[in-house]
Order: sequence, then C-alpha cells, then structure tokens
Amino acid sequence: MTQTERKQRLETLFHQWVDLDDATRLTRLNQLAKEEPSLHLELAALFGKSSHIAASERALNDFAKTAQQLAGTPSRPKVIGPYTIVKKIG
Repeated sequence: MTQTERKQRLETLFHQWVDLDDATRLTRLNQLAKEEPSLHLELAALFGKSSHIAASERALNDFAKTAQQLAGTPSRPKVIGPYTIVKKIG
C-alpha cells in the first residue's frame, strides 16, 4: 500500500467510524489491530484526540449553558458545575 493509499484508507475509516458508539468502534479497532496493526495504532490515536476534543467541546457547552442561566441571576452562585465558590479573589 502506498503512502497516499494508506492516508486515504485512514481518513475513510475515521470518517466511517467517528459517529459510531464507543463499543462498536472498539470492536472494529480490535479487528483492525489483527489485520493492520500499524494502521490500527494511527487510527486509535486519532480517535483518542477526537475524544479529547469532544469532551472539551461538551465542557465548553455546559459552561456556556450555565453562564446563560446565570446571566439572569442577580446574586452570585455558590456552585458552578463541579466547582464550589469559596471566596472572591482580588
């Protein structure tokens, strides 16, 4: 397989599997590990980065929702998401 073909296969698999649930994706990655170990490593790394990005996006969305809810609240909240406000800094 040429480098171009490998890159295309990697990209194709990523786009096919990115919206799968975690269990299905893991099953397919495990099968790929048996068939093409080096391609498996690259694809697993991409999904790892994708998962971190998705988690960051969810955290930002949660923060934005909380901020919107608090925008109409005149008093200061004691808890924001998993964080507890102890005192004002500065």
